[in-house]
Amino acid sequence: MLKQLTLAGWLAMTCCLTAVAQPGGEEYRAGRERYAAGSYAEAAASFEEAVRLRPEWAAAHNNLAVVYDDLGRYEEALACYRRALALRPDEAVTHSNLAITYRKLGRYDEAIAAARRAIALRPGLAEAHNNLGVAYRHRRRYREAIASIEQAIRLKSDFAEAYYNLGLAYLEARDRGAALEQYAKLRGYDGEMARGLFERIFAGQVRGGRDSGTKHLPFSASSAARR
Repeated sequence: MLKQLTLAGWLAMTCCLTAVAQPGGEEYRAGRERYAAGSYAEAAASFEEAVRLRPEWAAAHNNLAVVYDDLGRYEEALACYRRALALRPDEAVTHSNLAITYRKLGRYDEAIAAARRAIALRPGLAEAHNNLGVAYRHRRRYREAIASIEQAIRLKSDFAEAYYNLGLAYLEARDRGAALEQYAKLRGYDGEMARGLFERIFAGQVRGGRDSGTKHLPFSASSAARR
């Protein structure tokens, strides 16, 4: 017997079908699938075709920027984020994503500004608070880094990347005990990430190494509904 779809389910299904039916929709869907499979070059090609077919699609520009960032093509990612924001200047997720690319380029003040703009637009976006904290940490503004990442965790209690980043912030602030507390919490969410934090704590590695700034690809259903 088929289960009855909720209203939300019908809306999501309708939005998905609408997205695929629009110019570039198939390419957008393929790009998301290829990105999820880790095929970044192929995902980039799909999103490039999606924005060629539908230049006004902000979500596709954002997603192309995300893939470019993961490929290390940071300047191209910046250009795509700017195009997305020109189309939808109040999209908090895109501002949050932009903060990550600025940070990777060492443009920390711009990363801070982008993350703060995301938070102003959407205070409940945990990833933006996490990204702000990572940018503050790179500026050695540890008190602000810790406060921002703790807010991310308050908003999203199972946010593994935030526990990792909070551990790093405490470690760089020379508070190994607090860093170990974050390691203990992180073990319950992501064992591999916890091991990485543990190794950094006991190797005495303060600067360098992995960061866990996070990104979002807008869901095809909601992005189609909003754009």
